Amino acid sequence: MKINIHISGQTLVVDCANGRQKIHWLGSVAIHRIDKNYGLDLGMFRVIQSEDGQYLNLESHISDLLKDNSQVWVVLQGEDDPIKHEESKRDPRRGTSPNSKNNFLRTSPPSKNSLARNSPPSILRKTAK
Repeated sequence: MKINIHISGQTLVVDCANGRQKIHWLGSVAIHRIDKNYGLDLGMFRVIQSEDGQYLNLESHISDLLKDNSQVWVVLQGEDDPIKHEESKRDPRRGTSPNSKNNFLRTSPPSKNSLARNSPPSILRKTAK
């Protein structure tokens, strides 16, 4: 499986074997291939977009979201999105907008209430001395 990665005006072809790597791996490979200082000059990427402008979920496997010879765009910090995102074409298996409240890529710590609901009763009981 080969993926065409567009980054900073360059196009790279990356062989992904069976595609079981995660989407964020594509961004890391692209940065390391074009930045001779291994990411120190370019910095980190912000999002990875598919051909139709969708933001890809960075934790999904490549083979789950992309096909052989797919095109993706790695967007670096400070760059504008090369493909304008259309809300109506959003696929729930892919990511969402980086500014969205429902972003698949963000995680937040669990609240105390959710911990209490999901913990076995023995953990919640105070031990008698």
